[in-house]
Amino acid sequence: MSAAVEARIEKAAALVDSRAPARSDRAAIERLAALDPLDYDRCRESEAAALGVRVGTLDEAVRKLRGESQATDGQGRAITFEAVEPWPETVDGAALLDDLTGLAAHHLILPDHGHETVALWTVLTWLASRVSVLPLLAITSPEKGCGKTTVLGLLRRLAYRARSTSNVSPAALFRFVEKYAPTLLIDEADSFLRDNEEMRGILNSGHTRTSAYVIRTTGEDFEPREFSTWCPKAIAGIGRLPDTIMDRSIRLTMRRKGPGERVEPMPEEDGAFLVLRQRLARWTADNGTAIAAARPDLPLGIENRRADNWRVLLAIADAAGGRWPALAREACAAAANADGEDDSLKVTLLADLRTIFAVRGTDKLPTEDAIRALTEMAERPWTECNKGKAINSRQLSRWLGEFGIKSRDIRPEGQKNCKGYRLEDFADAFACYLPPENPRHRDNPITARVPAGFDPRHANAGVTDENGPKPNNGAGCHVVTDENTPSLGGEAQTAPLDLLEAAAASANITTEKLAAALSPEDLADPQLMTPARLAAYAAMLAEERG
Repeated sequence: MSAAVEARIEKAAALVDSRAPARSDRAAIERLAALDPLDYDRCRESEAAALGVRVGTLDEAVRKLRGESQATDGQGRAITFEAVEPWPETVDGAALLDDLTGLAAHHLILPDHGHETVALWTVLTWLASRVSVLPLLAITSPEKGCGKTTVLGLLRRLAYRARSTSNVSPAALFRFVEKYAPTLLIDEADSFLRDNEEMRGILNSGHTRTSAYVIRTTGEDFEPREFSTWCPKAIAGIGRLPDTIMDRSIRLTMRRKGPGERVEPMPEEDGAFLVLRQRLARWTADNGTAIAAARPDLPLGIENRRADNWRVLLAIADAAGGRWPALAREACAAAANADGEDDSLKVTLLADLRTIFAVRGTDKLPTEDAIRALTEMAERPWTECNKGKAINSRQLSRWLGEFGIKSRDIRPEGQKNCKGYRLEDFADAFACYLPPENPRHRDNPITARVPAGFDPRHANAGVTDENGPKPNNGAGCHVVTDENTPSLGGEAQTAPLDLLEAAAASANITTEKLAAALSPEDLADPQLMTPARLAAYAAMLAEERG
């Protein structure tokens, strides 16, 4: 945390300490909480005046203390929430987000742009009554001990009406949301959410305000009643959460601390957290209407549900001003690129079939050839996606059928009639579910998918990698250059020769054959030259050319 952020938080904490109630106030509240409800009602106004507080504030303090201390005969405790008084002065939004980011960095190890994302989502929880979309915050990790619960702990101290739970039934969930409209922090989701379709449906329904309802029958007459599911929700679990949850989420992928990385333990509560909640209450009250009406510009390639998820966070950043509009869009583009690598299996299948059609240069693909090409693709799931076994023709047919694509009799050039697929049948699915092909490389499968947020107007704008692999002119593969590609220092960019050699060797073809099949633009584009894509292309090139 920067010195400026620490100084600002310490100053605010000192102010809160100066306003803290005397110990006699605590004793008075304990005395009132022990009274019979009727006796308390008779004296509450005079007691509030003696303490110098509003009657509602005293009621809330007494209610909270009773919920914490009274025995309930095994029936649980009453649920209470803090009444946050907005900060008395106008709050600078950029400074508020900076302080939230600094506090997150002080206590959490997060991925790139993660601290900023947590800050923006925290602000969002205070705007739930104003906005029309509430993206979930999905906090995942490959293993335990990566800090997911610590993230929820920070949110519990800062988010609006935050309440934590490690397990909750569907019936309790929607009734809780209907009554309190909290920020719900769900931990250990991997232990109960994956096979709980009813729970997933309730969580999914709360993504947009217009659909944030469930209908259940109540009472002896089984009267249908509508219950709200509208509230901010952060969900933490090990491994990937269900696709429908992830699709509606801003994602944080956690990892364990590396050697030398240090963060401070999270304090239970102090004045700094209270000050931040008060500043959050004031800033969102002052700016909520403008944020709800905003239509912020989105980074290139951000659309559909991904746009829905990020639009409100970008509106918050725009309202805050300063460095935040640009910073939030960087986070959005980076998150979209990461999300794109984690498509559902069915969308990944469409993308890989588009690649296979392009490599073969055909509009007819026999089913057997499709299965063979899929299972030979390096670093893809098709050898074990069928309950640990390779994809087969029945599974391929079932998955493609969900997109309206069916196999039919075809006759590929030079082959007999067989069952297979026509490229024209994929047109709608490719257009609806896959990013558009880069027109510059439409015929090349390696460049078929441009990362979301990647702007072709800035492609190769003088970017080189001084530490990257250097060509070996004596190795039999000449350097491929493009004199029209801009570069630093006037030197032509070079192909990553070691990647070509490794990919060619994996497919048992020559490096020259692989390089000859690629355009100069491909070889000069670091965004597109990856080991997985080159290896997949080399394998299919080897099969195609025998």
